Amino acid sequence: MGVRFQNHGWAATPLGSLDAWPQSLRTAVELMLAQPYAASLCIGPSRILVYNDAYARAIGSYHPAAFGCDVRTALAAESGRLGALLDRVFAGETVCLPDQPVPLPTPEERSGAWFDVSHSPVRDEAGRVIAAFALAVETTERVLAKRRQARAETALQAAYDKAERARRIAEEANRAKSRFLAAASHDLRQPLQSLLLFLDVVRPHVGAGGREPFRHLGLGVDVLREVLDGLLDVARLDAGMVLPAVKRFGIGDLLRRIHAAYAPPAEAKGLAFSPPACGMAVSSDPILLERILRNLVENAVRYTEHGRIGLECRVVDTGLCIEVADTGIGIAAEHLGRIWEEFHQVENSERDRSRGLGLGLAIVRRLSGLLDHPVAVRSVPGCGSVFSVTVPLAP
Repeated sequence: MGVRFQNHGWAATPLGSLDAWPQSLRTAVELMLAQPYAASLCIGPSRILVYNDAYARAIGSYHPAAFGCDVRTALAAESGRLGALLDRVFAGETVCLPDQPVPLPTPEERSGAWFDVSHSPVRDEAGRVIAAFALAVETTERVLAKRRQARAETALQAAYDKAERARRIAEEANRAKSRFLAAASHDLRQPLQSLLLFLDVVRPHVGAGGREPFRHLGLGVDVLREVLDGLLDVARLDAGMVLPAVKRFGIGDLLRRIHAAYAPPAEAKGLAFSPPACGMAVSSDPILLERILRNLVENAVRYTEHGRIGLECRVVDTGLCIEVADTGIGIAAEHLGRIWEEFHQVENSERDRSRGLGLGLAIVRRLSGLLDHPVAVRSVPGCGSVFSVTVPLAP
């Protein structure tokens, strides 16, 4: 492009012969032609365009006709925008434009190329602006990467929105199911109560040969009642029909009641279960908190065959930590996250109903969330487990 510049008939243009050009302008031309990036100069009031080889490649079939012509005519499609931009630069302003598309003349050439373009004034020895220097650094890959990222983010957001709508629908369906079960609890329990009363009436009339089958029938009905009670309790909690009544009370009486209820079955299995000693006052719903602790102690007695059960409390930074410890079968690490799910039981693949139904810890989790009393567990398989619930201390 240097040869084209030297051979151009400048004397016949408004700029005149090269010898008459200011030294600052000739220096600017030399720097422009030497640039590895697309560079150009728009010179004088006539806005005569000169450029280097990289710029020639960038403007496609506009070259070579655009060289040495008024840029507003040479790049006619951009004349309005370029005219206003050059007016700002000739007024002394430096203008930087990121990610600018190249205004190529034909659709076939508009495959897409983008540049960061800076426009700077060039001044003569008197300080007057005599040209606008433009330097363009291609950013096509960056622009395309941004567009790909935007499309991916749009698709991801659409997938998230779809999943979120499905989640809300599923949650509402689950809440509706829970509301139905909770509202229908009396109707569901009534036939079972009638069956239990009927068994009591029939029992004296059962002969010796029918007593064992009758006993199994009674056990089956007891399991049915336990399942139904557990499911209805879960349904009432999920439906938001259980509202805590928080008050200040001493934890000692509550712990002693629980000990008195479970000491006999613990002693029947040969387990040590010492009375708890704790006189702190807490803020909670005593009925719901007792339900949590009863479920935990019941599990401890059920899954411990030898050793001891512990029901203890200690003050921590966040309140009173009440712990239920046992020396039972323990829980493997891979099961710790799932023990709070409905019907998930460790070491009970045969579904032995004497070892519970798998609803106790699901109820504990819901009650702890309702009361905002964090529950936690640590366990070593073969050594035992420690479940804890942290309760706010009363002011």
